[in-house]
Amino acid sequence: SGVKEDIFSICHATLRRHSTKMGKLIYTATLYVFTTIATFLYAVWQRRRRIRLDTDEATMKDFTVMLKGFPCETGNQVEHH
Repeated sequence: SGVKEDIFSICHATLRRHSTKMGKLIYTATLYVFTTIATFLYAVWQRRRRIRLDTDEATMKDFTVMLKGFPCETGNQVEHH
């Protein structure tokens, strides 16, 4: 009878450890999926916000000047900075 109870307690302890490992696995997988989805949603939100702010505000990239018609400079008289 004592051996039978020992085997039962060992089996029960093993199942409990397996259950705990499975719980940790499920928790970790759920957390991974949630954080991955949240990261992508945050990236989409940031991109939309940047586009909205860029269209509403004037920045330096909104102002450009193109100059044409200057003579080409060649030779030793050209300054290089």
